[in-house]
Amino acid sequence: MFESLYGSSWHHPYFFWASGGPLLALFGWRALTSEAPRTRALAALLAAFQIGILADAWLNAPKLSPLSGGTAEAVAIAFVILGDARFFLLLERFGRGQTRLRASVYALGWSLLVPVGSLLAKSFSSNGRVHYLTYELAFAALVIGLRTQLIPRLPPGPGRTFALRLCGYELTQYLLWATADVCILAGREEGYLLRLVPNALYYVGFVPFAWWATPKELKT
Repeated sequence: MFESLYGSSWHHPYFFWASGGPLLALFGWRALTSEAPRTRALAALLAAFQIGILADAWLNAPKLSPLSGGTAEAVAIAFVILGDARFFLLLERFGRGQTRLRASVYALGWSLLVPVGSLLAKSFSSNGRVHYLTYELAFAALVIGLRTQLIPRLPPGPGRTFALRLCGYELTQYLLWATADVCILAGREEGYLLRLVPNALYYVGFVPFAWWATPKELKT
């Protein structure tokens, strides 16, 4: 039952579209109407993220995607990397205060670490769920490393506050995915029900959370 719900189009992409469409409208409107330059810039960035999320939900939908075969797999991998890159871009730009260019370069570098490293899992197992779990645990380990080694070196202030909040959100999301996949690998269908939660965090919750988590000093 839970597996069928998880694989249904009502979950992916309809729920993500119904929830994400209003978010795109909201942040698009803020980007166009806000008088504060920093607010406009952040809202525009989050609106761009939301466009990517809606495209991801469509092109990677289990039943409604127009893609198939190798093209579908390549697009899925690209969206995974982009999904992680949005976290790293916010972390570098607003947490560590990097310029747009440097933040983009660092974000790309960070977002490629786990995908490249997780390729090793394919040499040990052909089970796709094991590959997911390997990726999730590796990414969680990377976030923990950033949370314990890099962020404490930042000076106290809004940047560090934002970075800590963002890492907490990302770590929660990935650990929930990992827990769900452990359940599924153990033969527990409830794992598919649990997986709905981090999916919602990824496709629906990330953009509004990023807006809330950004201290006022970084918006105005």
